[in-house]
Amino acid sequence: MELPVVVTDSGGGHELFRDRINGLITPGGNAGELAARMIEVLTDRDISDRLARSAREYAESELGIELHAKKVTQVYEEVIAGSLSAKVCHQSRSVLPHMMMFGSG
Repeated sequence: MELPVVVTDSGGGHELFRDRINGLITPGGNAGELAARMIEVLTDRDISDRLARSAREYAESELGIELHAKKVTQVYEEVIAGSLSAKVCHQSRSVLPHMMMFGSG
């Protein structure tokens, strides 16, 4: 929405933002500091615009649905590949003793 963001450092919201880069982060439980940061973005148009633009760019480049779908797909592919590797490994272990028992040696 290209709006400036003010979050506290508690909960998960602060993990998406970098202080004074794409949002303002304030200590949790400090109402005075939270109010000061909110007043800052409401009264300083330059900071407000810069943070809003940066937050929008971050959201589009890092949080888009296409990127999220690609990351989820990658996790599934890794799990499937790992499952197949584990299955092959398991089959090898069950075949190997029989080969040794009936093989040449």
